[in-house]
Amino acid sequence: MRIQSPDDVLALLRDEVWAQVPKFVWGGGSNLVLTGDVKPLVLKVEIKGRRLVAETDKAFIVEAGAGELWHDFVDWTLAQGYAGLENMALIPGTVGAAPVQNIGAYGVELQDRFDSLDAIDLQTGQTFSLNAAQCAFGYRDSIFKHSSAANPQAGQQALGLKDRALILPISIKKCRSTAAANRQPSSCLTGCVRSAALSCPNRRCWAMPAVFSRIRR
Repeated sequence: MRIQSPDDVLALLRDEVWAQVPKFVWGGGSNLVLTGDVKPLVLKVEIKGRRLVAETDKAFIVEAGAGELWHDFVDWTLAQGYAGLENMALIPGTVGAAPVQNIGAYGVELQDRFDSLDAIDLQTGQTFSLNAAQCAFGYRDSIFKHSSAANPQAGQQALGLKDRALILPISIKKCRSTAAANRQPSSCLTGCVRSAALSCPNRRCWAMPAVFSRIRR
């Protein structure tokens, strides 16, 4: 089933047959190795959209739908003058998969730029929001990669959202373009791509390995 809006999920959960079927959330598939048929119902996330949500003295907050391609989103933010994601250009996959994996490259991880996300509970149909702390980010890890489990000895319930949540949009904090433009080369983010679309604001920081520069060109 192609998920293009939260209403598609709600319609699925209202269906007497499909509501009870195990579900598998699929982004772009770039981080999956299939060793056999996928038996659960595949929910192909295709929620689109990019927009500026808020603007403060220090940052822009931008939002993207979970079905957007991550690299296209990075491209778009830089074209708008919203600096901050340069290091994570060219990472394959979708925006919705980014917090699941806590993607990162060249010293910057998603958690460093993350503001919040909205998701929908695949069991109840309720929507909810999570901030960075609630996502429990770790190295290529998050709450979305773990199932809920009880710890009888500690008397605690470990919260996990694996196979339980479908991410809708995520919001990212971006450095204001004026601040980025005033940076000196020594303090510029490393890993910038040498191209007109993806580059440091002063275009004097070429830290990305040559192989990536060749691929980009």
